[in-house]
Amino acid sequence: IGRLRKPPIDQVKGQVAAALRYAQARGGSVEGPPDTDLLLAQAPRERQRALRARLGDDAQADLTALRYAPIVVNWDRHDGGLPLTELRHTRRGCGDHALTLIRTDRSVVFDMSHIFFDALWGMALAEIVTGFATALLPLVSGAKAARPAAEPLALTPTPAFRAAARTEAADSPAEVSAENGAVNLRALVTLRRRLAKIELDLTVNDLLLLARCDHAATYWPSADAERALEALAAIEGGAQIAQQYRRQLERQRAINPALLIPMDASANDPRLRLYPTTFRNPRPGLLPALERCDALLARLRRQADATARQEFERERKELYLELYSYAGLLRALKQVTMRGESFTTAALRLMGHLPGAMQSLVDLIPQKIGILNEIIKGREVFSNVGQVAASSSITRFASSRDDGDTKLLVWGIMSDASGTLAITLRDFRPHVAPLLRLGRADLARMLAHDYLDSYAACVDSLARRIQRVLAYKL
Repeated sequence: IGRLRKPPIDQVKGQVAAALRYAQARGGSVEGPPDTDLLLAQAPRERQRALRARLGDDAQADLTALRYAPIVVNWDRHDGGLPLTELRHTRRGCGDHALTLIRTDRSVVFDMSHIFFDALWGMALAEIVTGFATALLPLVSGAKAARPAAEPLALTPTPAFRAAARTEAADSPAEVSAENGAVNLRALVTLRRRLAKIELDLTVNDLLLLARCDHAATYWPSADAERALEALAAIEGGAQIAQQYRRQLERQRAINPALLIPMDASANDPRLRLYPTTFRNPRPGLLPALERCDALLARLRRQADATARQEFERERKELYLELYSYAGLLRALKQVTMRGESFTTAALRLMGHLPGAMQSLVDLIPQKIGILNEIIKGREVFSNVGQVAASSSITRFASSRDDGDTKLLVWGIMSDASGTLAITLRDFRPHVAPLLRLGRADLARMLAHDYLDSYAACVDSLARRIQRVLAYKL
């Protein structure tokens, strides 16, 4: 319809001008009601209908009018250095829009609902919109703006709505986020090519998954994080949070992490777009074998005796077998998933045919049974959208989680056109909410950054260790 019956450019330009004039008259931004839209955007989807029913007729009519806007544009200038998940904590409609454009001092953020767009489709749309906007610039700059009337939406809240919405907002999942672009992507690509020469078909994502398993088992807080935890333990209510965090790390080191991986299924079934699968390291002996090889290699460099050489050769053969098995099992998992035959996909198909009330009930079962949740949904989301096109302007990506409370970490990974591996981590771990309640969001963010930076260092370390073992000649 937009191609066949395009709205006149002068009319669109006039509407934008009217909105900007109104914003300038209000001091630079349209504040409107203090928190109606913000509270609705924070509320879970299943609570939206009940909350909106508490609004008056005029506000509900405003919400209906707002739904006719296909895109929400937040034109306030935001700090582009903030993580993506913090940038979206702004006015972006009421939680039911597919796309919000958020302006920053260096770029535009495309905030997309995963109900409407999966990651790859969303990235493609961002490129399309950017291309159309660039092509329209000469036409728009030469057009004269019409003078249409523009009335702002009031969205006036009622006391009952505000009380209920604030209660819902308090129960919303607490999160902080961090971003990192320090991984040596070139080293990963070089390692992958070297492995391919010995018929070891491992993708960059396969190596990133292996590094996550290694990181989960070996992470210790840095010296700065330790000092922050000690300072936290000294304030009222902080000792229990610090202890909880340390206990969580101890439990994590003993667990093979369960990662939910969304895979692009569009080539197999365009209607479904994604096939999710749950990954746990299928070769728990691989990382210990690598550690033994690396230790023996250090010993050989100090003293290359015959016993050490024989032991190293034996351990390296064992490592090769582990790597071959790991690569083969991952390849089989991808094949099964892309046929739509994974356990996760089967469970989702089963739920899709149940009545709505039964879906909610069945969805709660895995959340109450830890091992079942890990099999079906995983404890973390690990979403890697791969390498963007050389002409792409997209520089970072953040993934989403479902409405349950069992996903503790959400990893969003992409490689930009300059060769930077950009990683975004959304942290929902149990210590985050009490830290936010104490007013220590800075400490929660610092722990998230420390965890992500440690993972990036672990990726580089894994690549170096495998390279050393492969390259050593007896």
